[in-house]
Amino acid sequence: MKRILSNITFIMLFVQVISAQSFIKSIGKNINYQIECSCFDNDGNLTIGYFNLKDTLRDSMVFSKWNLSSKTWSYINAIPVKNTKKNYSKCIYKNDSLLVFTKLKRIGTLASGLIYINTTGYKSLGDFRFEKGDGFVSDLKLYKNKVIIFGNFDSVRLSSNSSKIQHITAYNGVDFEYSKAPTEFANNPISNYPVANNKDTFLLIAGGSMVWQFVYPNKWTLVAKSSKTNFNAVAFNGINWIITRENADSLMFYNGKKIEFKILKQKLFPPLSIVNTSQGLLVSESGKAGRLLIYDNVKNQFTNIFQNYRNDTFTRNIQTYKNKVFYISSTPIIYRNVNFGKIAEMSLPESMPVEYDTISIFVFNDNNNNIKYDAGDKMMQPAVILNKTYGKLISSSSGFFKDIVPDYNDVSYEVKYLQRCLVVPIYLKIQSSKNLGKGIKSDSLFFPVQQNNLAKNIIIKSFAHKQKARLNDTIPLEINLKNNDCQLYKSNGTVTVMLDSNTNFVNSIPPYSSKEKNILKYDFTYQSEVNQYKIKLNVVYSIGKYKIDDIVKHFVKLETDITDDSTDNYDSIVQKIVYSFDPNEKNCEPSGAVSGEVKNIRYFIEFQNEGNDEARRVTVIDTLDVHIPVYEFQMVSCSHNYEVSLNNNVVTWVFDNINLPPKSLTESGSKGFIVFEAHLNKNLETNDSVINKAYIYFDYNTPIITNTTSVIKKTEVVQPPDVDGKLSIRVYPNPADEIVSFENVSIKNQNVSVFNMLGQQISDFDIKASSIINKSIVDWPRGMYFIKSTNGGFQKFLVH
Repeated sequence: MKRILSNITFIMLFVQVISAQSFIKSIGKNINYQIECSCFDNDGNLTIGYFNLKDTLRDSMVFSKWNLSSKTWSYINAIPVKNTKKNYSKCIYKNDSLLVFTKLKRIGTLASGLIYINTTGYKSLGDFRFEKGDGFVSDLKLYKNKVIIFGNFDSVRLSSNSSKIQHITAYNGVDFEYSKAPTEFANNPISNYPVANNKDTFLLIAGGSMVWQFVYPNKWTLVAKSSKTNFNAVAFNGINWIITRENADSLMFYNGKKIEFKILKQKLFPPLSIVNTSQGLLVSESGKAGRLLIYDNVKNQFTNIFQNYRNDTFTRNIQTYKNKVFYISSTPIIYRNVNFGKIAEMSLPESMPVEYDTISIFVFNDNNNNIKYDAGDKMMQPAVILNKTYGKLISSSSGFFKDIVPDYNDVSYEVKYLQRCLVVPIYLKIQSSKNLGKGIKSDSLFFPVQQNNLAKNIIIKSFAHKQKARLNDTIPLEINLKNNDCQLYKSNGTVTVMLDSNTNFVNSIPPYSSKEKNILKYDFTYQSEVNQYKIKLNVVYSIGKYKIDDIVKHFVKLETDITDDSTDNYDSIVQKIVYSFDPNEKNCEPSGAVSGEVKNIRYFIEFQNEGNDEARRVTVIDTLDVHIPVYEFQMVSCSHNYEVSLNNNVVTWVFDNINLPPKSLTESGSKGFIVFEAHLNKNLETNDSVINKAYIYFDYNTPIITNTTSVIKKTEVVQPPDVDGKLSIRVYPNPADEIVSFENVSIKNQNVSVFNMLGQQISDFDIKASSIINKSIVDWPRGMYFIKSTNGGFQKFLVH
């Protein structure tokens, strides 16, 4: 069964209880999320990281916090993260700071890293590497205000250096401390299981076959080693360490010196999540069984308190903070026929064993189409049904099924994978057992399978592999024919593909039978369903013929030599053109006419992706003026990791794998900048000028040319006058960093408007005669700004 990614909901969870009082508390409204990590702040408020797949932040991990007092979720921030099944995200609070380990997507060239997150932004603290690929972190623990990091990595790279650190390190808020581990441990990296701890002592699994005790900072003890059965979970119950093994019938209790085995009455099915609660050891199975169990230390047995079983391995884990217990699942939690989602706060009762019902299911050939199981009817052999409530596929060679399910839910079933032209009548296609009645412990369901004699019909379906298409990429298109009648009539026909007139056809399999401009015809002979007919085409949408957000439509038509249902003989392919785009801007300081000495010119190049898809590569080329004796080029700052080269007077910056997101996804994340200085070996003479502009390439699109900057040496600089012949508004300092002052030197009240380089008004205010107004510009983007006063005069100033 495929993993469900988009149906996660914050919920109330109700499970069978002895009394009428619920042991589950609501944690907010129903919101569908794919939860990746969870942790508690110092006040016990649960924080989660998740992918909101229906939002514009679908390529970002969003962090929100559940406030126990207000009973509401609050948004923290979002960071660009790779949405993969092996993300291995973890989070922890250090004081009031949220730290997250995850696979980054768009922060320079980082892969797996530790991130600091708050409501205003995020910052990379270190890049974790492994010689065979990206490293992962299995757990984060806090001890003496240090974050102890366990995982599979062999180096940690900061922005300025790289340190050789294997599998365990401590982050002290500034740097990563090295903790030397035994060779046997270093050669068997940490398994991706949670780590248990009691103050400075940690228990962890390495290589699946070893359990180590680590006392911070450097004391190591090998607790257990097995060559036959892998260890899969560790926990601390306040007295002993608990260790479990795959498919074992015993628990291992370790008191710090020796191990005691306790034989269980039933096996646990890994992977496991184990925590200690006030009611005892709580275990969640992430395997097919999907049970939630409480361990009774006196009786040495587990009580099954909830079950959410599936056909595949899904993530189910438990988070605890003091007396708070949260159950988190990657599959829906269903109780009393209500799908509550995938996270719940639980208050555990002393005893609440799950009881089960038996559902008998008959799938039979209904030969006389009377929807009854008659004496002459035979069972469908073999058959497959889907338990829709739990997403569980069940197979039977005889057509008879017996499904044992928890008694607190009605369960729905559907017959799957029937042979061609066999159907279950639509009103019996999905049937449900009724399990809620007292004393009802069994139920029977009957599915009649009948012959469906469809009319002659061939269906055409066309599609693009992606709804969005990038300019200049080779775009695959596909057309499929399906014989939808039960007799499988042999037929001849023609498929006509009418490509958009501006589209460049590259090739197709099979080759077209004829072609006139962008109209292609494919002749075929259709013999059976097995011999399905497919057409695969490759096309290109070229720059110059298409632009951003263009909608491209292609049409497909089917003609056959049989009389069939023609309502499905037409189809179309619709794609939206995407590419990266840059509004670009270049400024310099000093700028314009200058009268003083000029030895250095500082240049600012800014770019932003205003397209509708990420830019994978950005190249910036700047040609320094050959007429000016530049003797040194020096980088000042840059927004992303880059490679720079200087060849004669041409400077080239290359941002490979920058993966710059579009502005529509994130305003701040879509921007980049370069700051550099050109040092002159002699001063400019009167009327000398330095003219400069940059060329910015997003991916392999045509270059975007920035505005032209100029520095001109004059003996006397004349400021632009107002209409009354004098400059009535003074602006200083220029350039400005945090505060800019606007001074009205005239004897009249004036209105002042400030515009950015795009002509957008960003500020408007009044200044009384002979007065000064100070404006904070800390939130203004770097660049050039223009000022218009009431008298009609224009000025400009630069924000660093």
